[in-house]
Order: sequence, then C-alpha cells, then structure tokens
Amino acid sequence: MPDALGATAAIAFVFVLAGFVKGAIGMGLPTVAMGFLTLLMPPSEAATVLILPSFVTNVWQLAAGPRLVALTALLMGCFRQSKRRVALFLEQVLNQPCSPGWVVKLQNQATAALTPAYEELARQLPARRRPIPPEMRGPSRQPWRSSSVSSVYPLRSLLK
Repeated sequence: MPDALGATAAIAFVFVLAGFVKGAIGMGLPTVAMGFLTLLMPPSEAATVLILPSFVTNVWQLAAGPRLVALTALLMGCFRQSKRRVALFLEQVLNQPCSPGWVVKLQNQATAALTPAYEELARQLPARRRPIPPEMRGPSRQPWRSSSVSSVYPLRSLLK
C-alpha cells in the first residue's frame, strides 16, 4: 500500500509541476507531463495516466470558455435554432451528452455578457433618431393600394 501511495503522490507532483510549467512558459500540460511521467513508468502507461486529466480539463475549458457561449448565442440568435436543436448539434459536435438546460445556461451567460453593450447602444440611439418621412410610414397612409394589389395577384395567377 505505501508503494501505491508513493506512486500516486509522484504522479500528482508531476501534474502540479507540468501545470506550473504550462503557466510559466506556456508549454502544453500533456507534453510536459508525458515527459516527466516517462521517467516514472513506460510510455504506454504514462499515456494511459494522462488521458483522464487531459479529457477533464478540456471539457472544463470548453464548458467555461467564451467560445462555446458565443457559438450557442450565434446558433440561437442568428440562425433561430431551438434549444433542443442546439443541444443536439452540440451533442453531435462534442460527442458528449448535452441537454437543453445546459443550452439555456449558456444562453443566459451570453445575455449577461451582451446586456451592458445593448443598454449603452439603447441609450445612444434615441439621441440620433430621425423622424420617419411620411412616404415611408407604411400602408396606413394609402389603404386602397394594399387592397387593390392583394386582389390583383390571385387573378393574375388564374389567368396564366
């Protein structure tokens, strides 16, 4: 048992050291950890030990990172996709289970990030607003035009 505890402590120390090197000079944690772990064990075992922490940190960065929030906001805002469809899309792309509730959480993060810019824009727009000219105000000025056009098109399609 003490040998297993020592190996676990050594592996933990290697990951702490690799994290320090990553933060200090920017080298990838798997690269540094693989180099140090091969000093303790064969490369095949070192790669096996390295898979789980790398996977967990990548999923964590994906879930907490701004790019996924931006992608979700783009899919729901610009492309008008539903929460269920965005969840299915992310599930297929990430190959990880994704629920509509998680999509709502990402949508709320995007809304919170965009709200200050939207409010600033809304404060500045009324100062720049110009009156709409009467000829651009819509069909309420000439109601006869919309009724005559809407009755001509069905007749036109029957005559063809």
